[in-house]
Amino acid sequence: MKPQPSSKKLSVKAPAEAVAKIAGLKVDYPKALIRKPKAWLNRVARLNPALGTKTIR
Repeated sequence: MKPQPSSKKLSVKAPAEAVAKIAGLKVDYPKALIRKPKAWLNRVARLNPALGTKTIR
Protein backbone atom coordinates (compact mmCIF):
# COMPACT_ATOMS: atom_id res chain seq x y z
CA MET A 1 0.00 0.00 0.00
CA LYS A 2 1.13 3.51 -0.75
CA PRO A 3 1.26 5.99 2.12
CA GLN A 4 -1.55 8.51 2.01
CA PRO A 5 -0.48 12.00 0.94
CA SER A 6 -0.68 14.51 3.72
CA SER A 7 -2.19 17.92 3.32
CA LYS A 8 0.14 19.24 6.03
CA LYS A 9 3.83 19.79 5.45
CA LEU A 10 6.10 19.03 8.35
CA SER A 11 8.11 21.99 9.53
CA VAL A 12 11.35 21.94 11.47
CA LYS A 13 10.84 25.56 12.40
CA ALA A 14 8.39 25.01 15.26
CA PRO A 15 10.58 22.64 17.33
CA ALA A 16 13.70 24.69 16.61
CA GLU A 17 11.94 27.90 17.64
CA ALA A 18 10.76 26.25 20.86
CA VAL A 19 14.26 25.10 21.76
CA ALA A 20 15.72 28.51 20.88
CA LYS A 21 13.12 30.27 23.02
CA ILE A 22 13.83 28.00 25.99
CA ALA A 23 17.57 28.63 25.58
CA GLY A 24 17.02 32.38 25.16
CA LEU A 25 18.47 32.53 21.64
CA LYS A 26 17.51 34.67 18.66
CA VAL A 27 16.87 32.71 15.45
CA ASP A 28 15.47 33.40 12.01
CA TYR A 29 15.02 31.37 8.85
CA PRO A 30 16.11 33.21 5.69
CA LYS A 31 14.90 31.34 2.64
CA ALA A 32 18.42 31.36 1.18
CA LEU A 33 19.73 29.34 4.14
CA ILE A 34 17.00 26.68 4.36
CA ARG A 35 19.21 23.99 2.77
CA LYS A 36 22.50 25.29 4.16
CA PRO A 37 22.76 24.12 7.78
CA LYS A 38 26.34 25.35 8.36
CA ALA A 39 25.53 28.81 7.06
CA TRP A 40 22.36 28.89 9.17
CA LEU A 41 24.24 27.87 12.33
CA ASN A 42 26.85 30.56 11.64
CA ARG A 43 24.00 33.09 11.30
CA VAL A 44 22.51 31.99 14.63
CA ALA A 45 25.96 32.41 16.19
CA ARG A 46 26.21 35.96 14.76
CA LEU A 47 22.72 36.80 16.09
CA ASN A 48 23.80 35.59 19.55
CA PRO A 49 27.36 36.86 20.15
CA ALA A 50 27.16 35.93 23.84
CA LEU A 51 27.55 32.29 22.76
CA GLY A 52 31.17 33.00 21.84
CA THR A 53 31.20 30.31 19.16
CA LYS A 54 33.64 29.93 16.29
CA THR A 55 32.58 29.98 12.66
CA ILE A 56 31.88 26.53 11.19
CA ARG A 57 33.83 25.95 7.99
